[in-house]
Amino acid sequence: MGEHNGRAYRYFPDDYDMTQVGDQDPDLDFKREEKLDEETRLSLRAQRTCAYKKEQARETIELDVGDVLDLLADLGQLIEFSVIAVSALCADKAGLVPMDESTSKDYGLRGAAVLQAVASGKLMLRSSFETPEKMITTIMPRYSRVQEIVRDKYIDPLKKLGL
Repeated sequence: MGEHNGRAYRYFPDDYDMTQVGDQDPDLDFKREEKLDEETRLSLRAQRTCAYKKEQARETIELDVGDVLDLLADLGQLIEFSVIAVSALCADKAGLVPMDESTSKDYGLRGAAVLQAVASGKLMLRSSFETPEKMITTIMPRYSRVQEIVRDKYIDPLKKLGL
């Protein structure tokens, strides 16, 4: 899997033929599982094995689902639905733009369809297999960093130019 602080970390599946390992120190226990501390885990995740796994997943997604532009178009539709639905509900709730019965029913049916798909397992959400902490520690810092870059490299410089 990689190295951290001068120590090599390897992974062997349960059904791995250990005779393939070759001559090794007899005191080494290749089947011992070790709980990794956060620093070691993050260090190993930044190394080639994980990068290779990520690349394999990306290639499979492109072959089985679509390329980045296809996925971007799909995400655009999901975001569009979410933004419009939330905006309509907020505006209706605030009494600013009341929703007519037909529109309310349409959004309700769409929302119910999504919830039913999740409940039946037809729609898999990443939050189904990753913890909220994982999402927050991965997604939010990246999102925040993008916003900092936009502010520092685009918005603030344009403001200084009076644009």
